[in-house]
Amino acid sequence: MSFQDDLAADMESIFFADFKHVAVISGVEVNGYLYTRAHEFGELDTNQVQFDTPKTSLPAIKRREPITVNGVKYLFVTKQESGEVTSLILERV
Repeated sequence: MSFQDDLAADMESIFFADFKHVAVISGVEVNGYLYTRAHEFGELDTNQVQFDTPKTSLPAIKRREPITVNGVKYLFVTKQESGEVTSLILERV
């Protein structure tokens, strides 16, 4: 493992340790943070939410694939990456 990999893993555990939202993506549980009011910033539709998670923990996912976050079902729309964080844009079902 490289220094960058070690640092990314450390930052993931520190940054996301307090987030209690759990998404089930392709049968894999992923910790992250669900922004249910992200549409207030004008970048998303009112029926969309944003789920932020570390880039290193995300399994492969296809458009319109169902994702469950804390027991609520959503459909995957797209993803946006910024540094070590991946934001999944999800649509309410």
